[in-house]
Amino acid sequence: MKASYFSDNKITYNFYDIQHAFANYLVHLEASDVEGVGIDKLRGTGIKQFKRWEYTWQDHVYPSGEFRAPDYYYNEKQRFIKENPQSQSKSIYDWIPLGIKSWTNGLSGYNPGNGRINVVEVDPNNPNIIYIGSPSGGIWKSVDAGLHWNTTIDDFPVLGVSAIAVNHSNSNDVLIGTGDRDAWDSQSIGIYRSLDGGATWNPSGMNFGQNYYNINKILYNPQNLNTVFAASTYGIHRSTDGGNTWSQVYSDTEVKDLEFKPNDTTHIYGSGKRFVKSANGGLSFSANTTSLPLDTVRMEISVTAADPSYVYLVVSNSSSRFGGLYRSTDAGTSFTQMSSTPNILGYAFDGMDDNNGQGWDDLAIAASPTIKNEIYVGGINIWKSTDGGANWNIVSHWVYEELTLQYFSHADIHFLQFFGNTLYCGSDGGIFKSTDETNFTDLSAGL
Repeated sequence: MKASYFSDNKITYNFYDIQHAFANYLVHLEASDVEGVGIDKLRGTGIKQFKRWEYTWQDHVYPSGEFRAPDYYYNEKQRFIKENPQSQSKSIYDWIPLGIKSWTNGLSGYNPGNGRINVVEVDPNNPNIIYIGSPSGGIWKSVDAGLHWNTTIDDFPVLGVSAIAVNHSNSNDVLIGTGDRDAWDSQSIGIYRSLDGGATWNPSGMNFGQNYYNINKILYNPQNLNTVFAASTYGIHRSTDGGNTWSQVYSDTEVKDLEFKPNDTTHIYGSGKRFVKSANGGLSFSANTTSLPLDTVRMEISVTAADPSYVYLVVSNSSSRFGGLYRSTDAGTSFTQMSSTPNILGYAFDGMDDNNGQGWDDLAIAASPTIKNEIYVGGINIWKSTDGGANWNIVSHWVYEELTLQYFSHADIHFLQFFGNTLYCGSDGGIFKSTDETNFTDLSAGL
């Protein structure tokens, strides 16, 4: 169930068909519960995620069970504005905020947190400016390194954001990819653009309309900022005019992640259920079908400036457990499996819970920019390897009473990336950062 409906993001199904399929999945799950602990006690089954999805969408489908087109709410909003132009006049509605104006993050319970963060982007020209995107809470911006946050899209027709890219030569130019990459909690209406640092947003040249796409990653070419790539439900798209128009350059499978080879923009890597590579600047891509496993639900990529020929892949298998850490030392031509144990995508502190994992939903990897064999993988917890993925130590655990607070980051890691020497984490509980790759600071207050 979780590997077929949630992981492909192509919503061509009927809502009631999905409910029926999930009911059948529960029957099989109950049959597999030989110890009789109850399916609600089993971990990694996807039940909680499905129930959240079901609750969200049950009031947003037609009586037939068909989903509304992704641009439905955008078109309805535009129609309302056209028919009620006075609604845009702020002078008519003189609202004054009464509170709550500040609060303290909750520290009670075993896994406190604010809410899921899909993506983090730090302004390449100013490390104090941070953007974050959430699956159904919009995009937020901080100008003081995460001490305070603000959002400008509360009235946006779609509040899911899974991709953010800031123009390296103009920090006011920001692209966002709408929708929810990981659990389809919100639909996508394409890529939106801001030319004033996120104060206002307008559609770019990629508008999905009636198509059920998601934008999973946006990548500016750092050597030619008119060239932009977008990973989506249906492959990879390329723009040569800064995002005004787009063409599809790969369409075989969904692509979740994109990375350039460091200091060489002719080589681009992509991953979803397969690893794909371009050696011609993104004009075309081909899949690696020889040195990587086929039993996959998702792969994520990381590269390192410490050795541009290195490519790391963390693989989640079709059961959403750890399928292996793979490393290439020849720029993605071939890969070697560095490890397949312990289960670094599971819940357990020691990785010995072989039957658990949620790699279809939460999976992330980050390689150190200065030490080529140092990598971090996020599943439910965060793990670290200092020998290229051969051995692992846990550095952050999801149950915070088991550790002192500095080693806690909320469960379910959806994003890991180094910006400079700071490691940023987006999880189901908010945004965290680490400057020593061990102690994590929660930056979620105010979100």
